[in-house]
Amino acid sequence: MAPGKGNVVLPVSGLNPGDGKFVINDKQFDVYFPMLDQRAALLRPLSETKTLGLLDVNCTVKGGGVSGQIGAIRLGMSRALQNWAPEQFRPPLKE
Repeated sequence: MAPGKGNVVLPVSGLNPGDGKFVINDKQFDVYFPMLDQRAALLRPLSETKTLGLLDVNCTVKGGGVSGQIGAIRLGMSRALQNWAPEQFRPPLKE
């Protein structure tokens, strides 16, 4: 687990091997963020590291606006991926 920080938003991302489930505040991510551009931005760390569909993500986010929450979740996921396998995931996430 890795925390992401923002002024108001404090998510915690849990990444576990699985079949690609993505849960935010006990809701599926496509229900929590209904717009396609929001979902694409949210999934970018997973697509850049080629782990989309291989990891289950469970996170809690409070406060802030929609874009702030997306940014905080992305930061939390990126940090969790880097902590999991730094030599494998850091280069694609830096680009």
